Amino acid sequence: DGTGWALNGGYIVTNFHCVDGAKTIKVKGIQGDFTTEYSALVVATDKVNDLAVIHIQDGKFTDAIEIPYCIE
Repeated sequence: DGTGWALNGGYIVTNFHCVDGAKTIKVKGIQGDFTTEYSALVVATDKVNDLAVIHIQDGKFTDAIEIPYCIE
């Protein structure tokens, strides 16, 4: 289990140790819904800084998440 921060387009920033060695990655808690799981893939990692970026790759996911912040 781990936490993450949602970005636009289904991308999520999490910790490297949460995905290290994982055969599958499931994301839940989108919009507060902890019953629906979405499949995701690792797209970038930084072991030294314990960071990873994952991307939701699931047909049932819609990118209608309201992100309450902006990254420029």
